[in-house]
Amino acid sequence: MTARTTEEMSALLDELLAEREVLRLLARYANLVDYGDASACALLFTEDGYFELQGGARNRISPNAPFPYPKDYLLGCGGRPTEKGFRFEGYEGVHGFMAGLARERLRLHAVLQPVVRLGDGEAWVESQMIALGKDAEQDHRLLAFGRYFDHLIRVDDGAWRFKSRLCEL
Repeated sequence: MTARTTEEMSALLDELLAEREVLRLLARYANLVDYGDASACALLFTEDGYFELQGGARNRISPNAPFPYPKDYLLGCGGRPTEKGFRFEGYEGVHGFMAGLARERLRLHAVLQPVVRLGDGEAWVESQMIALGKDAEQDHRLLAFGRYFDHLIRVDDGAWRFKSRLCEL
């Protein structure tokens, strides 16, 4: 192994710290969704940020599987139909969807295997997710699985926020 200069070590440390901050944002999001704090969750997005729900992963595994949420439910939460799913824009849109999830059922979801790519004040993350919970009979079961595709921005106060979060179920 070659010795690194002080500048190289400083740059490496900055990159590791930025990646750790990004991973902390992903974990905070999961905790806020799971515990039903829609307001705090919506604040993790930029003012013009959005959350988009798509049916791609489920459709690849089982092409005839229905979309995991009824259309009327998603429209009622403030969703706007897109080609592959529904988009929830800005604070109000994200808050509306997250508040709907909070009323829906108990859950625990985990973000797995995140791959982070850092840029100048931006980050892109691809990860997998699973959501476990209780159904109407209070039996534990798999509620959802899929992938997240995230675009994050470092905002003026130095914190990372979601510019977009696409959830492919």
